[in-house]
Amino acid sequence: MDSEQLKNLGNVAFSHKNYDDAITLYTKALLQDDTNPILFSNRAMCQIKLSNWDRALQDCDSGLALECDDKTKVKLLFRKATTFKGMKSMKLALQYFQKVVDLDSSNEAALKEIKSLNIEEPHNKRIPIPIEKVDKLPEEYEALLNDRPPPVPSVTQEIENPGRVSKEIDELFGDKPKPQPKPTFVERPTTSPLMALKSIPGANRDKAYTYVINLPVSSLVDDFSFGMEPDFLSFYVEAAAHVSSNNSVNGWDTLILNNFQQLSKVKRFDISKTFIKQEDLNTLLANVSSTNPDLLPHYETIFQ
Repeated sequence: MDSEQLKNLGNVAFSHKNYDDAITLYTKALLQDDTNPILFSNRAMCQIKLSNWDRALQDCDSGLALECDDKTKVKLLFRKATTFKGMKSMKLALQYFQKVVDLDSSNEAALKEIKSLNIEEPHNKRIPIPIEKVDKLPEEYEALLNDRPPPVPSVTQEIENPGRVSKEIDELFGDKPKPQPKPTFVERPTTSPLMALKSIPGANRDKAYTYVINLPVSSLVDDFSFGMEPDFLSFYVEAAAHVSSNNSVNGWDTLILNNFQQLSKVKRFDISKTFIKQEDLNTLLANVSSTNPDLLPHYETIFQ
């Protein structure tokens, strides 16, 4: 069957609320034609129905990255807004519902969502100011009083990451990973805490692999503005080999393929993949071959 036939079957499955089956069919269609934004839009809708927010966001971003007509773009933006609403990110949801209206001013569904989400904070709301007793002024203020220049932070200081990924790692794995050497450059906020997962021992390492594979790749792709990092790609393949060997993520074969297809579009991917451990890659490809051999050529194309 060609991509269009698979899409039509996916639509039938969706109409019967067989969302998992529809996702499988749309994924197969995408393997034949990954330039069709409608397929990403349809699969995103299935993910929303299953509350798979991260994967829905990933599909919306993938579809929006392609050339599409206004009608399809409106659907993708609306579904992205709905996904943010499901993730309780109301400000982002409001932002993307507004983008829908900017393209389609008569979109009643989006206008209704904006009206329900656009709740202004009261102007007279009081903000508590914390008061703390100290024995002396902070160094930067004391320096100003003594006509000395304030201390300049060293670029070798360890950088704290207040981002979502870092917070999730702490929540999922309890004790923080053992300290890493202090960086000699400003690390990027997404990959830095993820690389710390490599040091997690025992049973939690299994959870670390699963966590990495389930991350929305679109957020990672955005962070690699200077190109793929070899250490991260090597770790990602290691995680994929582990997940595929233990079948620890449902539908791992198509999920991992979709992730690698997006990562392969990042600058310096071809250089970074030369650092992958061949043992991990062989394990992954062998697992794909035994689980879903139809997907093997697509994997091999990425890593050839």
